[in-house]
Amino acid sequence: MNLKQLEFAVALAEEGNFTRAAARCHVVQSALSHQIAHLEAELGTPLFERLPREVRITPAGEALLVHARQVLVSLRHLRADVAAVTGEVRGTLAIGQISSLTDIDVVAILATFRQAYPQVEFQLRVDKSETLIAQVQARELDVALVGLAPSASLDGVCHQMLQEEDLVAVVAPTHRLAGQARLPLALLQDEALVDFARGTGA
Repeated sequence: MNLKQLEFAVALAEEGNFTRAAARCHVVQSALSHQIAHLEAELGTPLFERLPREVRITPAGEALLVHARQVLVSLRHLRADVAAVTGEVRGTLAIGQISSLTDIDVVAILATFRQAYPQVEFQLRVDKSETLIAQVQARELDVALVGLAPSASLDGVCHQMLQEEDLVAVVAPTHRLAGQARLPLALLQDEALVDFARGTGA
């Protein structure tokens, strides 16, 4: 078992397809498939179920995935710490963000950071808040910009409020609630809403 095989297994689990996983790892598909087969042979069990157009991870693969991700994250931190000893800041900064950021210009922030630390690479993921928080807790992300209700609790992570936003109900001028300056949520509970997906901060 080697680190490249673990990297390939994580990519295949996340992409669900040999072609996409190979492209992500910058190798030909046959090489990735060969290394996954070697890993399965060494462990004595299938890690992935091969379907016509996709792969599905097995319970054994799920067990491997937990540890493989931890190993790869530790390796990333190891490389960064060794480089830091020599006075060089390098490595990968994994960042997550929700799609609806308004007052935070992530691109400008990363551009400024890149000028100060040109050896640092970025990985940027866009997802819903609960998924990003779980990835920070699992150390798959270094930092995440998320949206939460004021009553939400954050366990196992350090956090800082960067901005506050009001929720606004947009209704037709003829709607029965159009003249209200403030709306308790209870007044909206029977309305058909266009909203974010379940599980997001909103």
